[in-house]
Amino acid sequence: MQVERIPAIERPRPPERVPLEMILVLVWTGMPAFRSLVALQGQVMILGWATLNGTSAIGYTLLETFVVGACYYGILGRWAWARPLTIGWSLYGFVLSAINPLALLFYQALPMYVLGKLPGYSPPDQSVRDAVTVMVGWHLLLMLAITAAVVGYLYRARDFFRA
Repeated sequence: MQVERIPAIERPRPPERVPLEMILVLVWTGMPAFRSLVALQGQVMILGWATLNGTSAIGYTLLETFVVGACYYGILGRWAWARPLTIGWSLYGFVLSAINPLALLFYQALPMYVLGKLPGYSPPDQSVRDAVTVMVGWHLLLMLAITAAVVGYLYRARDFFRA
């Protein structure tokens, strides 16, 4: 008499834990999406030397949301294509975060026009401009350090992603 073996019920494997560093990468990757929420309120979005409002701001917000969503999906699914996409998005975010304050410093006409519409605004004196210059310098150093840490971690985290 031969006993027929019935295969065991296959249960889905519990998901592997995501390392804390990768969770921090996810948080850092999604930060620009919060800035884009301004576009949904109908306000002016300054993007480097360009000013986006209306349909262009909403289009940029949708593009940004799509890229961040793809990064999140790829990282949580451990897809190999997510690593270069997230590295590129981090570098794009650094370049954009470097250009925006520099545009504010060196191309003052448009931001002053936007700020001039605020109630109670008066043009800044030299001490305020110096303080903004120092703040922009520290901002650039901090953004460079965080971006370097994120890109360095993603570059070394090849074994986290599956092929």
